[in-house]
Amino acid sequence: MVMTRRRILMAAAAVAATALLGPAPAKAASQCTGLGKRKCVNRAACTWVKSYLRKDKVRVGAHCRLKAKRKVKKAIKKAVK
Repeated sequence: MVMTRRRILMAAAAVAATALLGPAPAKAASQCTGLGKRKCVNRAACTWVKSYLRKDKVRVGAHCRLKAKRKVKKAIKKAVK
């Protein structure tokens, strides 16, 4: 494949922009990531997800995840009462 001058300049610009701006910032790990079932259930902001089978026949293991913000607020208000 013959690269035209325009493609070479675009590739060089992309490399320069990546070098100047740096990689995209990584998301911070959730407070629920890696928790076992007991610890997960005891946190107001977390919920335990049972294992399930996806449509493409891949099994997803049980895990802890962060609740939706709206549900977190409700759970915290309920725990304070």
